[in-house]
Amino acid sequence: MVEFDLGAAASASYAFFLYDLCDVYLEVSKPALAAGGAAAAATKGVLLHCLETGLRLMHPMMPFITEELWQRLPRRADDAGSIMVSAFPKAESALEDDEAEAQMKLMLDVVATARSMRERYGLKPSARPAVLVRCRAEATRAVLAEQALDVATLVK
Repeated sequence: MVEFDLGAAASASYAFFLYDLCDVYLEVSKPALAAGGAAAAATKGVLLHCLETGLRLMHPMMPFITEELWQRLPRRADDAGSIMVSAFPKAESALEDDEAEAQMKLMLDVVATARSMRERYGLKPSARPAVLVRCRAEATRAVLAEQALDVATLVK
Protein backbone atom coordinates (compact mmCIF):
# COMPACT_ATOMS: atom_id res chain seq x y z
CA MET A 1 0.00 0.00 0.00
CA VAL A 2 1.58 3.26 -1.14
CA GLU A 3 -0.75 5.53 0.82
CA PHE A 4 -3.01 5.08 3.81
CA ASP A 5 -6.49 4.48 2.41
CA LEU A 6 -8.41 2.21 4.75
CA GLY A 7 -11.55 2.25 2.57
CA ALA A 8 -9.69 1.11 -0.54
CA ALA A 9 -7.83 -1.58 1.42
CA ALA A 10 -11.07 -2.87 2.94
CA SER A 11 -12.82 -2.85 -0.48
CA ALA A 12 -9.95 -4.70 -2.15
CA SER A 13 -9.87 -7.32 0.62
CA TYR A 14 -13.64 -7.77 0.44
CA ALA A 15 -13.57 -8.09 -3.35
CA PHE A 16 -10.79 -10.69 -3.20
CA PHE A 17 -12.55 -12.85 -0.63
CA LEU A 18 -16.01 -12.62 -2.18
CA TYR A 19 -15.34 -12.60 -5.91
CA ASP A 20 -11.99 -14.32 -6.38
CA LEU A 21 -11.74 -16.77 -3.51
CA CYS A 22 -15.38 -17.70 -2.89
CA ASP A 23 -17.04 -17.20 -6.28
CA VAL A 24 -14.24 -18.66 -8.35
CA TYR A 25 -11.58 -20.62 -6.45
CA LEU A 26 -13.91 -22.52 -4.12
CA GLU A 27 -16.22 -23.43 -7.00
CA VAL A 28 -13.49 -24.63 -9.39
CA SER A 29 -11.86 -26.51 -6.50
CA LYS A 30 -14.85 -28.74 -5.84
CA PRO A 31 -14.01 -31.37 -8.50
CA ALA A 32 -10.39 -31.63 -7.28
CA LEU A 33 -11.47 -31.86 -3.65
CA ALA A 34 -14.06 -34.51 -4.50
CA ALA A 35 -11.47 -36.56 -6.40
CA GLY A 36 -9.11 -36.66 -3.42
CA GLY A 37 -5.44 -37.56 -3.67
CA ALA A 38 -2.59 -35.21 -4.51
CA ALA A 39 -4.81 -32.72 -6.35
CA ALA A 40 -7.05 -32.34 -3.31
CA ALA A 41 -4.06 -31.88 -1.00
CA ALA A 42 -2.57 -29.19 -3.26
CA THR A 43 -5.95 -27.46 -3.54
CA LYS A 44 -6.33 -27.43 0.24
CA GLY A 45 -2.82 -26.03 0.59
CA VAL A 46 -3.58 -23.14 -1.77
CA LEU A 47 -6.85 -22.45 0.02
CA LEU A 48 -5.13 -22.43 3.41
CA HIS A 49 -2.43 -20.06 2.09
CA CYS A 50 -5.08 -17.69 0.70
CA LEU A 51 -7.16 -17.72 3.88
CA GLU A 52 -4.22 -17.31 6.23
CA THR A 53 -2.60 -14.54 4.20
CA GLY A 54 -5.93 -12.79 3.69
CA LEU A 55 -6.67 -12.82 7.40
CA ARG A 56 -3.24 -11.34 8.18
CA LEU A 57 -3.88 -8.69 5.53
CA MET A 58 -7.26 -7.74 7.03
CA HIS A 59 -6.16 -7.95 10.67
CA PRO A 60 -5.45 -4.20 11.11
CA MET A 61 -8.99 -3.42 9.91
CA MET A 62 -10.82 -6.21 11.76
CA PRO A 63 -8.60 -7.42 14.59
CA PHE A 64 -11.02 -9.45 16.68
CA ILE A 65 -12.75 -11.46 13.95
CA THR A 66 -9.50 -12.15 12.08
CA GLU A 67 -7.83 -13.39 15.29
CA GLU A 68 -10.75 -15.70 16.01
CA LEU A 69 -10.78 -17.12 12.47
CA TRP A 70 -6.97 -17.38 12.30
CA GLN A 71 -6.89 -19.41 15.53
CA ARG A 72 -9.22 -21.98 13.91
CA LEU A 73 -6.95 -22.60 10.90
CA PRO A 74 -4.56 -25.56 10.89
CA ARG A 75 -1.23 -24.52 12.40
CA ARG A 76 2.27 -25.02 11.06
CA ALA A 77 5.22 -25.57 13.38
CA ASP A 78 6.69 -22.11 12.68
CA ASP A 79 3.42 -20.16 13.13
CA ALA A 80 3.21 -17.48 15.80
CA GLY A 81 0.76 -17.99 18.65
CA SER A 82 -1.40 -15.08 17.52
CA ILE A 83 -2.15 -13.30 14.27
CA MET A 84 -1.31 -10.08 16.11
CA VAL A 85 2.40 -10.99 16.20
CA SER A 86 2.49 -12.68 12.79
CA ALA A 87 4.30 -10.94 9.98
CA PHE A 88 2.19 -8.71 7.77
CA PRO A 89 1.96 -10.22 4.26
CA LYS A 90 4.35 -8.98 1.60
CA ALA A 91 3.91 -9.19 -2.14
CA GLU A 92 5.72 -12.20 -3.58
CA SER A 93 6.84 -11.46 -7.12
CA ALA A 94 7.57 -15.17 -7.63
CA LEU A 95 3.81 -15.80 -7.43
CA GLU A 96 2.95 -13.26 -10.13
CA ASP A 97 2.08 -14.81 -13.49
CA ASP A 98 0.72 -12.45 -16.14
CA GLU A 99 -0.01 -15.29 -18.57
CA ALA A 100 -2.03 -17.23 -15.98
CA GLU A 101 -3.95 -14.05 -15.11
CA ALA A 102 -4.75 -13.45 -18.80
CA GLN A 103 -5.93 -17.05 -19.18
CA MET A 104 -8.09 -16.75 -16.08
CA LYS A 105 -9.60 -13.50 -17.36
CA LEU A 106 -10.41 -15.20 -20.67
CA MET A 107 -12.10 -18.10 -18.89
CA LEU A 108 -14.07 -15.78 -16.61
CA ASP A 109 -15.18 -13.70 -19.63
CA VAL A 110 -16.57 -16.86 -21.25
CA VAL A 111 -18.34 -17.77 -18.01
CA ALA A 112 -19.83 -14.26 -17.70
CA THR A 113 -21.06 -14.40 -21.30
CA ALA A 114 -22.63 -17.84 -20.81
CA ARG A 115 -24.35 -16.71 -17.60
CA SER A 116 -25.59 -13.57 -19.33
CA MET A 117 -27.02 -15.64 -22.20
CA ARG A 118 -28.73 -17.95 -19.71
CA GLU A 119 -30.40 -14.91 -18.13
CA ARG A 120 -31.24 -13.29 -21.47
CA TYR A 121 -33.02 -16.41 -22.71
CA GLY A 122 -34.78 -16.99 -19.41
CA LEU A 123 -33.32 -20.43 -18.76
CA LYS A 124 -34.02 -21.96 -15.39
CA PRO A 125 -31.03 -22.50 -13.07
CA SER A 126 -31.62 -26.25 -13.34
CA ALA A 127 -31.19 -26.16 -17.15
CA ARG A 128 -27.81 -27.36 -18.39
CA PRO A 129 -27.54 -26.17 -22.00
CA ALA A 130 -24.49 -27.03 -24.07
CA VAL A 131 -22.07 -24.14 -24.31
CA LEU A 132 -20.17 -23.91 -27.57
CA VAL A 133 -17.34 -21.41 -27.90
CA ARG A 134 -15.88 -20.48 -31.24
CA CYS A 135 -12.33 -19.18 -31.10
CA ARG A 136 -10.47 -17.30 -33.80
CA ALA A 137 -7.05 -18.11 -32.39
CA GLU A 138 -5.68 -21.57 -31.69
CA ALA A 139 -4.06 -20.31 -28.48
CA THR A 140 -7.46 -19.17 -27.19
CA ARG A 141 -9.01 -22.51 -28.09
CA ALA A 142 -6.20 -24.35 -26.27
CA VAL A 143 -6.65 -22.27 -23.11
CA LEU A 144 -10.41 -22.82 -23.05
CA ALA A 145 -10.04 -26.53 -23.80
CA GLU A 146 -7.68 -26.82 -20.83
CA GLN A 147 -10.18 -24.98 -18.63
CA ALA A 148 -13.34 -26.65 -19.94
CA LEU A 149 -14.13 -28.28 -16.57
CA ASP A 150 -13.73 -24.93 -14.80
CA VAL A 151 -16.04 -23.22 -17.32
CA ALA A 152 -18.64 -25.97 -16.91
CA THR A 153 -18.38 -25.75 -13.11
CA LEU A 154 -18.80 -21.98 -13.02
CA VAL A 155 -21.55 -21.73 -15.65
CA LYS A 156 -23.89 -23.96 -13.59
